[in-house]
Amino acid sequence: MNEIKISKLLAIIAVVFVSAALVTLPYQSQVANAAPMKRYQVYVTLTGVPANADNLVMNATLNRAFTFNQETTVSSPSEGDVVKFVFRVPSETNIVDLVVCGAQQGNPELVDCNLYSLPSKGGGPIRVNFAYPTS
Repeated sequence: MNEIKISKLLAIIAVVFVSAALVTLPYQSQVANAAPMKRYQVYVTLTGVPANADNLVMNATLNRAFTFNQETTVSSPSEGDVVKFVFRVPSETNIVDLVVCGAQQGNPELVDCNLYSLPSKGGGPIRVNFAYPTS
């Protein structure tokens, strides 16, 4: 008889814990994502793009102790096209530089990378020029 009471009590306790977990589940992701973040907007203006240029695979990397990397393909690029990268990084991360690379999609050995130092004090968007790799 005593074992039945203990089993029922344990079952009730288990139901309470499972219910509490299910009720708070939608809020757990908000708490996990509550860490403050910094946003970096990088605008890369393409220069020196020849007529009928091959697609360009662009890569932007923010550097410090960790790297934050994004890649995109620019189809049929032309002079003055602007490629936008948006990074969200933990606010305690001090980004020191930006590396922008581009490679012709049809000719991947034609690649170029540029390193840009970032100001120690953040601010508005980061705007850089990038020459289309041709040789």
